[in-house]
Amino acid sequence: MFIRIATLAAALAASSLCHASTTPDGIPVAPAEFAKVRPQVEDTIRKSDRYRSLDRNERKAITDALDRMDAALSSVSSVDDLDPKQRTQLFNDQETVNHALTQAQGDTKVICTREKKVGTNFRVTQCSTVAELRAHKEAIDNDLPRIQRNWPKVEDPQ
Repeated sequence: MFIRIATLAAALAASSLCHASTTPDGIPVAPAEFAKVRPQVEDTIRKSDRYRSLDRNERKAITDALDRMDAALSSVSSVDDLDPKQRTQLFNDQETVNHALTQAQGDTKVICTREKKVGTNFRVTQCSTVAELRAHKEAIDNDLPRIQRNWPKVEDPQ
């Protein structure tokens, strides 16, 4: 499924830059194909664990970009029929969707480390997603100034 989304992204990007109706791979870029792929993209975003790290704002940005793309493509028979400004907006919207989906997929990547368990010599495997690790680091970064402010001051021995 992701390959199909990436293929569509590449096809729209290539057509926007080259002003051609097909990509170098010969994949036709037609509004009808976008109309078939869009529901699959939205369904995958809703149901796939790969995109669970997308928050409400990111999901809204993706939906808005897909709506603008659909509106631009619904009135033409080919990407070539769009004026340069519309074609640029189409390309930018596709980049927005592509970037959000690529980053969300990267956030679900699992990273495992082997660490010593406190108080023993046993090693345990700790696995977390990239998004969980980032959230943990942000929580520490946010709490550190508060902890430092509340730390008892040491009196000068002089």
